[in-house]
Amino acid sequence: MDKNNTNVPVTGKTLNQQVAEAISDLAARSGIVAGDIIVTQARSVHWGSSALGCPQAGMNYTQAIIPGVLLILKAGKRNYRYHGRMSGGLNFCPEDRAEEPAYGPEYDFM
Repeated sequence: MDKNNTNVPVTGKTLNQQVAEAISDLAARSGIVAGDIIVTQARSVHWGSSALGCPQAGMNYTQAIIPGVLLILKAGKRNYRYHGRMSGGLNFCPEDRAEEPAYGPEYDFM
């Protein structure tokens, strides 16, 4: 996997497509203009459980090393995190639930 290739497939979509979807999602959920959102990190990581670094209270998760993706978007002075599996889509992770990866980055995409 070439860390300089921004078209590395993460699912059936390119990373660029997933980033565009995350920016669109953040704009819709926050009212921030998409053009004001920048990507500060897009990297391959390993999550320590099936919670993918974003556990919900009262839920149980399988403890395993799971290849994944961490995307951090920035608008103004605030960061917004999207977590996911290497083989699946990215999901918004509220700051109060966000955990750091078990280890990484394996590859920096950006």
